Amino acid sequence: MKLRLSDITNLTDARYAAAEGFDWIGFNFIVDTPHVINSLKAKEIKGWLSGPTYFGKFNGKNLSEIRGIAAILSLEAVEIPIECYDESLFEIVNTVFLNIEITKENILTILPRIQAIEHMAGDKNIILSLYTDDIAQIQLIQSKFEFYIHVSDPESLTKISDLSNKNIDLSGTDELKAGYSDWEQIAEIVEQLEVNRN
Repeated sequence: MKLRLSDITNLTDARYAAAEGFDWIGFNFIVDTPHVINSLKAKEIKGWLSGPTYFGKFNGKNLSEIRGIAAILSLEAVEIPIECYDESLFEIVNTVFLNIEITKENILTILPRIQAIEHMAGDKNIILSLYTDDIAQIQLIQSKFEFYIHVSDPESLTKISDLSNKNIDLSGTDELKAGYSDWEQIAEIVEQLEVNRN
């Protein structure tokens, strides 16, 4: 099982994730969304750390913006909505996370889209980032791609406990004051996972 901490906005959360052995740390560059960060602040945070692999979240529509920020930060991956998938992203990074919001209403349109990308992808490193409140829908996804399931609270872990090969995505917290974040919920989730990441 792997862990990633998305939507990092402060060094406190980033240090916590690095100390806990998170595999991925992500920055959100989508304007007008919660936990958005600018590339200069993200570069400053990244400069203090070693260990994790870094990715950036984008809306996927502006490849020149993605290229510029990925170059500034030496990002290893980007996350974009599945409907914005573009193979030319692999000219910029080695890994593409596909952000997929799953509901009962859209699952039947999502499955063929995933299969089509699988068919075209070849050996490209694509990872699914699954966001849903209906864990049962995830069981319908039969894919060769690795995937991360977003978990927002400790209670969500019981819902996904029966899924095999699950990787977990958590969101960063707001800094309460310089150097202090509320890690309690993240720490509780990490403790419940009892993950052996070595």
